[in-house]
Amino acid sequence: MNTIITKLFAASILLLAMLCGNAHAVIVYAVDDGTAETSVTRSGSGDMMWLNSFNAVPGGGLIESISLAWGNTGGGSSGLLGGEPTTVLLYDDPTNDGDPIDAVLLTSAATAVANPDTDTFLTVPITLTPISGTFFVAALMNTPGAPAAFPVSFDTTAPVLGRSWWVSPAGGLIDINVLANNPLELVESFGTANAGNWLLRANAVTVPEPATLALLGAGLAGLGFSRRKKEA
Repeated sequence: MNTIITKLFAASILLLAMLCGNAHAVIVYAVDDGTAETSVTRSGSGDMMWLNSFNAVPGGGLIESISLAWGNTGGGSSGLLGGEPTTVLLYDDPTNDGDPIDAVLLTSAATAVANPDTDTFLTVPITLTPISGTFFVAALMNTPGAPAAFPVSFDTTAPVLGRSWWVSPAGGLIDINVLANNPLELVESFGTANAGNWLLRANAVTVPEPATLALLGAGLAGLGFSRRKKEA
């Protein structure tokens, strides 16, 4: 019996060590290739928001940060100076249909433009947030008056259709809590020449699958049962 107890204890400790060792492993959700061929801005004044949709993968259901790049590396300058305020946002898609019209805001964080026109991603920590099914990552900027720069990095190489959205109300503010109150447009709806994806990503901390947790629980439960039997 002591041998069995020892093996159960060793197996449980090994599994626990494996889980702890993987606690900081990261799954990156991305539909871009890391290079911006061009950059985008709004027409007129007001807010602009850009979104990518993703489907959660097994073990990747806990978002810890959002990464984004700004500007254009395909030729010319975006006109960004750096330091322009930006907000990153994480939304749930309650119907898992990839349409943000009914998206539910989960969390957001403030950041600012950094290293424009370099394809350098800035990673912005957010409140550790569980997701499942389809979810959206978004970024929001407001530049008073007519836009003087083209801030939004856009990858046009082998675009993944149906995944990138654009929000830019004419001369107005974006309602971040009810996206249905804003004009929501797939980027390819402007024409096939405009198809592409934003350099905008989500980063998830890996979490153990239910089967792994069950195995660890069984090992610990077996150890506890054996100890109670011995003490009885």
